[in-house]
Amino acid sequence: MKLDYAGGEVLISDAMSHALLEYSASIARTGGSENLLIPVFTLDGVQGMAEIVVGPASQLIATPTEQPHVDLGDQSVVDDIIARTTLLRPARAIPVAGDDVDTAESELP
Repeated sequence: MKLDYAGGEVLISDAMSHALLEYSASIARTGGSENLLIPVFTLDGVQGMAEIVVGPASQLIATPTEQPHVDLGDQSVVDDIIARTTLLRPARAIPVAGDDVDTAESELP
C-alpha cells in the first residue's frame, strides 16, 4: 500500500496500513496523539524507518499500488499497533449464561 502523509508518500505493508489507520482513528477519538516509528520503503525503493504522528489532525490516505507485495518484516510493529488500538477501545460487557453466574452469598449486610 502507498501511504500519503503530510505531503509525502511511502510504501508500507497491507497489514501495517490497516493497523495504522485503525489506530489513527482510535487515538483521534481520545483527542490524544502519538509518534510512531514504522518500517517503510520510499517510492525509490529505499528501505528505512519513518516517524509519523497520529492524532486528531492526522490525514492518512492508504491506496493500493502496482508494486508487488511489500514485505518489510514488520509483524512485531503491526502487533504492537494493534495492541495499542485494543487498549483505546472501550470495555464491553459480555453476557453470561445463568449457570455461569456466581451465586455465592454476598458478605455485605
